[in-house]
Amino acid sequence: MILRASSQTLPVFSTEGVLTLCDANGFGGTVRLTAMGPDYRKVQEEDLDLGLPYADNARGIGPSEEAAAILAGRKSRTDCSMAIHVLDVLKTMERSSRSRTKRQSQL
Repeated sequence: MILRASSQTLPVFSTEGVLTLCDANGFGGTVRLTAMGPDYRKVQEEDLDLGLPYADNARGIGPSEEAAAILAGRKSRTDCSMAIHVLDVLKTMERSSRSRTKRQSQL
């Protein structure tokens, strides 16, 4: 089966399916999960609800997110631990693709 992806999406392939991420240059878009069967045929496809309130062009949204987190008494999504986690996942994906083996993220 051939899955089509536009140049604005990032498909992340796994042994069980494909997670298609939306354009990282924007704040909205669809994240789609496509589950694949053992013969690599599409079994199920669903759009995931990210539950984020920011879908429009929202440059500079960091300070608003930080303020909302303080008011809600929760950890901000702009915290550096999220950036470290994203980098860890990307590096793990790179190591996995180079070695062609499954890898577990370090964090």
